[in-house]
Amino acid sequence: AEPIGDGTIDLAEFRGFVARTDLRPERSVKFAMDLFKSYDVDTSGSIDKYEFAELAAEIEANYKRRTALVGVAAGLSALAVGKYSEEFAWAQKTFRG
Repeated sequence: AEPIGDGTIDLAEFRGFVARTDLRPERSVKFAMDLFKSYDVDTSGSIDKYEFAELAAEIEANYKRRTALVGVAAGLSALAVGKYSEEFAWAQKTFRG
């Protein structure tokens, strides 16, 4: 084990972090190892602050992309409801019986 506050995250610490997420336990170890390897660019066995900054930037970009997609989906849904509200109301009345 490494000293606390040494400025890096080793695989055991990273695996512990992933285990605390909502991932299924049987997948979390493999997922953690694969993810760790992809960000441990210099293969030092730890993720330093520069490698972590890249990981954090990717997480932020994915969050922004999901947020944009949710906004687009909500907008399209609103357009569809506005355009087809009469048809939708008719279908509800007809098929609810």
